[in-house]
Amino acid sequence: MKRFLLLAFTCLFLAACEGDGYIKTDSQNLVFPFEGGTQSVTITSVSEYTVTTDAKWLSIETTGTGINVTAKRNIGSPDRTTSIVISAINGSTTTSLAVTQESDPNCVIYYTTIDSAPITLNSTDCFGNVGVT
Repeated sequence: MKRFLLLAFTCLFLAACEGDGYIKTDSQNLVFPFEGGTQSVTITSVSEYTVTTDAKWLSIETTGTGINVTAKRNIGSPDRTTSIVISAINGSTTTSLAVTQESDPNCVIYYTTIDSAPITLNSTDCFGNVGVT
């Protein structure tokens, strides 16, 4: 009888520890090619959750089983990275996904100066737009 009570208490304790804060994903890293695309992530949680990112090049759609993450084409260089944060509504736990998108291998920059003065490239894209200081 004591063993049964101990086992029952242990099971209740472990269930209480998961509580509202249990969040698990089937992936911890997403890697997109420079062309972009959509990947699905399954989320297991015992409570409601929110999904956020600060990357303007990603869009996130919730599904019945998790999220679909869509990356726009990377028209620049170098590779870009960000994270997606998944948080329990009650704030008890969070988990994050690392997201990387490769740069366009066809994006090559050529420049020439008239007086051989050094220049600094601020940003570039594969359409030939270059910020110069």
